[in-house]
Amino acid sequence: MVFDCRQLANGSRDEWFQFVHVYPRQPDQRAMSYLLATQIRERSFISIISTFLHVHPFGANIEYLWSYLQRLDAKISSGEIEMLLSQLPHMFKQEFTGVGATLEKRWKFCAFEGIKTVSQ
Repeated sequence: MVFDCRQLANGSRDEWFQFVHVYPRQPDQRAMSYLLATQIRERSFISIISTFLHVHPFGANIEYLWSYLQRLDAKISSGEIEMLLSQLPHMFKQEFTGVGATLEKRWKFCAFEGIKTVSQ
């Protein structure tokens, strides 16, 4: 069945859904490649940050994380790191340490805190 775009503009909602199902939009290969590369990059950073914070049990501030990750990828920004960390509250938590002028925000790895072991 062939639809005319002018009919779709004036047609019913059912005709539009039928058109979409008959002529599904093919994903753009460049967009899919970019999305895949972005996901791989983010997952790599999450793995590296998890390992880094796991060996720093008292946490690390965003500048310390940024200086470490910048050696691996010069294009990463501290805002990008903070966005990644804040998207995963079950893996990373932000804590404030110090008092007054020495107040500092630190990120900690907390993924294993919810795991309880049963010993007999």
